[in-house]
Amino acid sequence: MKRLALTILAAVLAAALPAHSLELRWEPRWQSVAPGADGSVAVVLDDALDIRTIEVFVEYDPEVVTSVGSSAGSIYDGVGCFLLEDCEVEEPGLFHAYVVLMGGVCYATGPGELLVWHFTAGSETGATDLTVLDVYLSNPDAEPIPDLSLGAATIAVCDPPSDAPPVPGGTSLRVHPNPFNPRTTLTASGSGARPARLEAYDLAGRHLGVLWSGTLGPRPVSADWRGEMPDGRPLPSGTYLFSLSVRGEAPVVVRGLLLR
Repeated sequence: MKRLALTILAAVLAAALPAHSLELRWEPRWQSVAPGADGSVAVVLDDALDIRTIEVFVEYDPEVVTSVGSSAGSIYDGVGCFLLEDCEVEEPGLFHAYVVLMGGVCYATGPGELLVWHFTAGSETGATDLTVLDVYLSNPDAEPIPDLSLGAATIAVCDPPSDAPPVPGGTSLRVHPNPFNPRTTLTASGSGARPARLEAYDLAGRHLGVLWSGTLGPRPVSADWRGEMPDGRPLPSGTYLFSLSVRGEAPVVVRGLLLR
């Protein structure tokens, strides 16, 4: 009798608990590209799940990037069924993309890329979030998968377009954690003892302060940044640039993504 009561109680508690939500993600979640360059970002499923259809409606800034289409993700490679895929620009700044497997017993199995969106960067520097208005995923029976979510991604158009890789024995600059909220640590090192300065900028080129200055050598030096203006006012979420200037060398510039 006691065992039956416990079984009934467990069933009631299970029914009262919220259903497990399925989280998709963008890969990369943030990136930078040079003005006028092409780029792409993928919707990724991390679970071992059978699916038939992926469909998304996404909002972005058309002054920063331009949609040039989409393609089926790698999860569909080798699936011997007819694949229907398309990407439509519903209006400037809004794209609708989908991939559908046509057939009675056709499905793809995760984890893997579901859909890849392709874009071209504008001629001016700037940044845009990919804001998901709606996302739909169906199982092999063409039934919608409930409690589904897909967060935002960020694309920055800037020059230089990527983190500068360290030169063996040379100058390097690293940001960790990245993305961050609200603080990140910048770690720099160099090949010899020379005057150096570490500064922060936004994507519009606005100077946000000198984070460190002194003599830089092989021994690493670190500085914290809390995502603030020089007067202490908090900055909004977005991509920020950190420039390490060493006498006699070109500046090393890396990106950091502040997520509030």
